[in-house]
Amino acid sequence: MLRIFHSRQMIQIWGQIKPAINPKGYRTSLKEYNEVSVIEEIAANSYDAIASTALFLLDELNFKLYIFDDGKGFNHTAMGEMLTIGGGKKESLYAEPGGRIYLGSYGFGFKAIVNIANEITVTTCSQEDNKKYSTTIDLAEFDKMMEGDSKGYDFDESDKPTADSKGTIIILTLKNPTDKSQLDEYIKVLGNLPNDNGEFNCYCGFISVAKNAVAPFQKNFTGLSEITKKLYAENKIQIVTNLFDSELSECEPIHVVDKENDASGIIYFAGMQGDKPKNLKESLRGVYGRLLKSDFSNDKYTAGISKYIQFKSSMRSELTIDWLRSEITLSRNSIKFNNPQLENLFKKTVGRLITQFINPQLAKLDKFKEKTGNKKFKQREELARKRVSKTAEVVIKGFNSGFIFKPDTDAELAILIAQDYVMKKSTPLIN
Repeated sequence: MLRIFHSRQMIQIWGQIKPAINPKGYRTSLKEYNEVSVIEEIAANSYDAIASTALFLLDELNFKLYIFDDGKGFNHTAMGEMLTIGGGKKESLYAEPGGRIYLGSYGFGFKAIVNIANEITVTTCSQEDNKKYSTTIDLAEFDKMMEGDSKGYDFDESDKPTADSKGTIIILTLKNPTDKSQLDEYIKVLGNLPNDNGEFNCYCGFISVAKNAVAPFQKNFTGLSEITKKLYAENKIQIVTNLFDSELSECEPIHVVDKENDASGIIYFAGMQGDKPKNLKESLRGVYGRLLKSDFSNDKYTAGISKYIQFKSSMRSELTIDWLRSEITLSRNSIKFNNPQLENLFKKTVGRLITQFINPQLAKLDKFKEKTGNKKFKQREELARKRVSKTAEVVIKGFNSGFIFKPDTDAELAILIAQDYVMKKSTPLIN
């Protein structure tokens, strides 16, 4: 609507300017998201919604994927921005005061469902609005929805089934056929999500064995945690987060902080075996950031860290560098900095945090080598003494004359020369 004000001196016109994006731009901005990465994004949204449970059930016969969570649900604004690039931007760091740190920040990931699905149905009970919202969107017609004269999509609003109802159900009609192998890929990628000290769990399975069990949640949006625990106890679904935690449970978590650059992190270290670091499972290694969805421990950011290569296979670094939020352009698997100085600062910060871990490990390693080296030297010295004195159990069989012990060090040679037995054997040779 335009408002026109007339005066003797001028005419002023106010209107509404709405930011928009064309279909090509929309899809280009999301092109890096494939099926498993979209699944990870949806689970991350459940985590950010303070859910305790996210359940993924595959209907391989009908190419559908059912996703349930017991989070706080979409509010009215979130429903309206569900497919808006940048919509749902999270202004603060925390999902709740002192609670979980948001995994998402930029309002991109969920929108990538257009890459993998022909249709989406969302039903949600909002804890914030105390309302139930629902919609079905034909994504095959999505490009038309972005045209200038389109009113967009509609969603229904109604009362919640019960006062305690909360959570979301998403049903995706997938573009491509899928089977158990794809479910295994879901399990693998979901294993990278944090579990908030056991407060957030992901489960995967097939709708065919869980359909009756989840029906009460579909009706009332309550009791999802109990439903999934029962299904898991009956071996009908798999738990995901435990696969990740079990691998790290034997690692030593080491906290690192760089106050100067407002950064912190936890480094999981597999430990030492003798003078060599133990190997961590390859899929867990690397340097990860809260704002990034995958390993970014390439040479660009870690090659300059002293001795990093020595510990690379034995550590997982989870770093939080919060000033990155406003200083980068984020894509699915990479980051671009607003200027080279910020990128150098990021590299420096990563180096400082990881070096905080590496330096104490090197000190421990030096002590170990010194201790074992001294022990080995003393053992060799004792062996030298016994052999030159012809102690029976250490005399080399077959040597009836000449040297019966070959020195490896100057100290061992000195011991040999100092023995009367050795001097008597060597004197004739010298003369």
